[in-house]
Amino acid sequence: MISLDDYHYDQLVAAADKPIWVSDDESLAKCCKAWSECPVIALDTEFIRTRTYYPIPGLIQLADNQNCYLIDPLAIADWNPLRALLVNPDVLKVLHAPSEDIELFRHSYQVIPQPVFDTQIGAAFAGWGHGRGLQKLLKLVLDIDLDKEETRSDWLQRPLTPKQERYAALDVAHLAELYRRIQSDLDASGRGAWVAEETDQLIANVSNADAEIDSYYQRFSQLWNLPEHRLASLRDLCIWRERIVRETDRTRNSVLSNNLIVETLKRWPRSMKDLAEIKEMRGSVVGEYGHDIMRFIYDARTSAKINPPEPIVQPLDFKWHGVVKKLRSFGLKVAEDQDIPQELLLRKRDIEALIRNAEEAGDADIELPISLQGWRESIIGAPLLAELKRLEERAE
Repeated sequence: MISLDDYHYDQLVAAADKPIWVSDDESLAKCCKAWSECPVIALDTEFIRTRTYYPIPGLIQLADNQNCYLIDPLAIADWNPLRALLVNPDVLKVLHAPSEDIELFRHSYQVIPQPVFDTQIGAAFAGWGHGRGLQKLLKLVLDIDLDKEETRSDWLQRPLTPKQERYAALDVAHLAELYRRIQSDLDASGRGAWVAEETDQLIANVSNADAEIDSYYQRFSQLWNLPEHRLASLRDLCIWRERIVRETDRTRNSVLSNNLIVETLKRWPRSMKDLAEIKEMRGSVVGEYGHDIMRFIYDARTSAKINPPEPIVQPLDFKWHGVVKKLRSFGLKVAEDQDIPQELLLRKRDIEALIRNAEEAGDADIELPISLQGWRESIIGAPLLAELKRLEERAE
């Protein structure tokens, strides 16, 4: 088994100048067998996603302890060896901000990589800033200026240019060293388990995206006070739209954008003519989907009666405005004391969820929202709850 000490940063960066192409099934199988002996592999993907709901794979980059590899999705048919590698529990997959990469692996290759280390999340817990892109992180940690000129390249063209190849390879060449340095800080601070918990949640969110189709409409918080029949129409329209974009692999905006859904529910057209007169409603959308859209309006009352919609969470009463502000200040102080980015520790919606739980609990024990449990419970969840109770007592 290869040791992490066998990863040589300078060698990997130099190897990015001549990455190794993996362009047939036999080569991929052979490489995956070798990579399974590595404690760590660095991963990234390049894809096109301009007119489709799902990303179209253009390239998979991988770095082991010696070389950078470019795996060609356009040339390989048998992905089973890579699937096995991606779920090998003995091989840590290091990626940076991997939400879209994981989505690509899930949809295109029916696999969710595990275990994963997200260098963006890890860097935040190491005290290097929240949500840093790879370019800024490498400049901060390794004093490397990463060229991003090829970001919007056509990754489906063949052959790729030497600049594209080097750009793609460099995206993985630095990750092992970045991981090593982040992990050293996490070991010192004891926050490695926090990173694992946050990364697991990120992966779960991507993995469960399709399961949220039925509740997508609850994202339209500005429509919380719609009459029940219009709320049912919103729900049904969103479910229909979410299924259409997945089945036809089209962007949401090409079918019916969120803004147009809002306008449709507000205007409540009575006919195809009314629908066509909604600002920014394209004639092609009316022609292709107009009858479907109107059906959810015509059938709204029946739908609400047969299957009443769950309400959209109502914005907090204005009376809580001052409390939210004080709790945010309290959270900022805790974040500064703990050297954790406030954006990572506590969000406004977490505070609002806690207040809603307090309203619902009445005189009973208040339950922490799920987002304030786990590693956050002792750091901010329980202290925030105590502060909320203190503020309420002072107000009585």
